Amino acid sequence: MKRSLSGRLNATLPQSATIWINNSTTDVRDLAAISRDRVVDRTLSGPIKRQHPILQIPTDVNRGTSVAKAAALLRGLLYDHGHRRVGVITHKPLVDDDRLVRALGQPYAARVKMVEYFGGGASRGSNEWINKCDAIVVLGTPRVSPSDVRGHLIAIGSLAARLSEDQADWTLDYWSGVTESGRRVTVRTPHYRNHDWHRAYCALVLSELRQAIGRARSVLSEGMPAYVVTTENVGETLSDLPCAPLTDAQYEVLGCLYSRRGRRIVGKAPEIAKKLCVSPTRVRILLSELAETGRTRKVGDRSGWLAATRE
Repeated sequence: MKRSLSGRLNATLPQSATIWINNSTTDVRDLAAISRDRVVDRTLSGPIKRQHPILQIPTDVNRGTSVAKAAALLRGLLYDHGHRRVGVITHKPLVDDDRLVRALGQPYAARVKMVEYFGGGASRGSNEWINKCDAIVVLGTPRVSPSDVRGHLIAIGSLAARLSEDQADWTLDYWSGVTESGRRVTVRTPHYRNHDWHRAYCALVLSELRQAIGRARSVLSEGMPAYVVTTENVGETLSDLPCAPLTDAQYEVLGCLYSRRGRRIVGKAPEIAKKLCVSPTRVRILLSELAETGRTRKVGDRSGWLAATRE
């Protein structure tokens, strides 16, 4: 059995001191609780103009997501956007042993120049990314452990820190809403039933996520674009970017629409099928799937196909 003891040590500040917060990634209410309401939020009321876009792909990638699924999604992003030096911040299980990069296959793996996991040494404060990369992909939503949540509650002096994990009750919840088209949708999502635990959890997750996005330094001219694959509301104005995964089979078909020198060429389903040793029907299905995501289009009268985008 493992036991641990956590405590809180107050730093003594001058009674007249006032704490100014400027563009903080933490919850101002928590800081106010720590410092006895002597916090003044001086963060700019409006967003700073970005020099580079931050685009959000509303897809859930968690610690249990398979390497194949994560690689397919990342491969789709790399195919649709021409960045040659890409940094990836994602979950540790996908980073271990270079599993994600190896699953990408060439030529995509060669374009990933930096990889880090949430909570790692370079995911929060490093400026190394803008020197080595042309774009950053934040792949997934960071998760925090119950011990991290309890430590945060202890730090802000919340009595909810005394609750056990069972009492905080991490469980699935259901809520229903109506879309703009009038269709009712039921969403299932995990959360802590205890409000203090849940608010602390959300604050820690958002802080980690915003720090990862911040590695792109998108407000600076020397910064770069960021692609954020998460369903989390990060509290910023992000552009929604639909992105379909590029599966291994689709990748093989697309490869037949390029010459050895990388130029686009017109391909026909029977020819592609013969090259890949699959049926023409299967190839037509894959080409149609690619067309739905804007990656291929029909040309000519005899159903030739052309890649609509470049890697």
